[in-house]
Formats: sequence, C-alpha cells, structure tokens
Amino acid sequence: MYCKSINSNKYCDNLHKTNEANTSHYTCDWDLPILVPAPPEFSVWSDEPGILIIKFGIPPISILPILEYRIEWKLTTDTDWHQARYHQASDGNEFVIHGLSFESDYSIRIAARNTVGYSNYSEEVVQRTKGLIAETVVDGSSVSSSFNSAVASALMADIFQHYVSILVLYLIIVFKYR
Repeated sequence: MYCKSINSNKYCDNLHKTNEANTSHYTCDWDLPILVPAPPEFSVWSDEPGILIIKFGIPPISILPILEYRIEWKLTTDTDWHQARYHQASDGNEFVIHGLSFESDYSIRIAARNTVGYSNYSEEVVQRTKGLIAETVVDGSSVSSSFNSAVASALMADIFQHYVSILVLYLIIVFKYR
C-alpha cells in the first residue's frame, strides 16, 4: 500500500497504523525511498525560427523505470498553465516543438511518470524562439541578418504583391497580342 504526502507529490510504501482506538489513521515512514520520480532536468534551445528543441535526462533518483514524460509549453505572456500545449513522450530523450511564433518567449516544464504516478513539474525554463534569417552573398562572402516576425510578414506581403503584379502584366500582354 502506498501513501501520499498531503503537502507534496511524494509516495512511500511503508504505512504504519496509529495506535489511536477507533480510527483509521496511518503514518508513513518517510526515510524510505520516494517512489515517484524526481522532476527531470532538461535544456532547451532554438536552432531555427519557430522551433524549440528540448533535451531531458532521466531523473537522478529513479527507483522505478520512467514510462513517459509530459512536456508542457506556453507563451510567457499566458497567465496560467491550464491553456498550455503538451506532449506525452515515451521514446527517446529529445523533443522538437514546431509551429511556434518567431522571436517569442516560451515557458517550458516537464514531469516524469512511472507506475506510481507523476513527479512534480520541473522548474520553468524560458526560451526565446529565433526569428527569420536572411543571407545575402556578395562577391563570395555572405552577410546574415535577422528579421523579426513583423518585418518578415511585411516582406512576404511585398513579395506576394510583386508576383501578382507580374502575373497581371503577363495576362495583359497575352490577351492583347492574341
């Protein structure tokens, strides 16, 4: 039989019935190993625009095997974790989050699960996603510059307008000389 601490997410497997008559009170010997895993440690970085890469390790004190990890992420501007997106990962120790906003700060946290239950969540880590990067090659040397998402959106709109103008001009020429 397992007991759970009221003030934490810790379990133990050694229950003792108290000597009080007509009660069903139990105490737990907390000197025994904790069976719920410790929160996992992880690192996070952004190599490409709109992507975060998370690498996590097996919690250092893990008596039972880890079955899966719950990875949660949200924009740091979101007030609580109830609206956070998540992924349950059971294979490997690396996870890639795609489709994030460019140059935005995200909070990430992870919990590990074994047969007893989930660990507490790790400490939140805040990571900023990269923005778009443009590279120009001039005389064999390259120059890189970073654009934020607002500038990138404006550039994409300008490119779209440019292509539409070329298409309209092409159609005018085709129909005029037909």
